[in-house]
Amino acid sequence: MSEVELSFVMPAYNEGDSIEGVLDTLDRVVKDTRLRYEVAVVDDGSIDSTRVKAIEYANGNEHVRVIGYDRNAGKGYASELPHLKGVASTSSWLRAGSHSAPNKGI
Repeated sequence: MSEVELSFVMPAYNEGDSIEGVLDTLDRVVKDTRLRYEVAVVDDGSIDSTRVKAIEYANGNEHVRVIGYDRNAGKGYASELPHLKGVASTSSWLRAGSHSAPNKGI
């Protein structure tokens, strides 16, 4: 993938039931913009299938990266970690929860 123009940071904690749907919706919406983008899912120590499902999704989508750690450190740490790991400086923060609706308001 060429240089990223926009990064989405998506902290996720125990979102195994919704993570694939949220990623799919975000990906469909952002593809229409024709921007070079990435989605950084940060698994914040989930104890469910969040990380496994996010990794499976990322294996089929070059735009998605997954970062994770074993203990829940909170949304603040999860939001900042991708910047420390080299995610593009132009980013948007999104909730991974099932109440998220990335296609509304874009």
